Amino acid sequence: MHFIKQKLCQLFQAVTDVGDERLVAFLSNNNPAYSHFEKDKYGNYDWKSAEKRGGALSHFLIRSRKGIDDGYVNLIFLTITTKDNEISKMELGANEHVFVEEFELHKNAAIWTELPKEKEITYKYKYYDMDGKLIENN
Repeated sequence: MHFIKQKLCQLFQAVTDVGDERLVAFLSNNNPAYSHFEKDKYGNYDWKSAEKRGGALSHFLIRSRKGIDDGYVNLIFLTITTKDNEISKMELGANEHVFVEEFELHKNAAIWTELPKEKEITYKYKYYDMDGKLIENN
């Protein structure tokens, strides 16, 4: 009898709580993914949503319920890198704010960036290689 071992889901240190919500970043078949949970009245976390993307570096824009009553949008910009990532730095522009995130090359990782609470938000990002040269401007 032959047994086939396959890694379908690889977890790494990427869990964060935002108010009563929990976000878990992981790799599914080496593809960046996340699950979003919300705490119920008993303190248990109920599954809310999940998403998966391909690529060595992927972004997810997650809407949080934290502070939703004040009319402002609360967004979390999640970036997940895999061991195949060759982008060393990203500049994320959100309205007039700029966030600089640095990545270790060839390492699975997740970075959570809570965007400013505003009624409307636009964002763009730039990628840089390990020599600091601009790779891509979105």
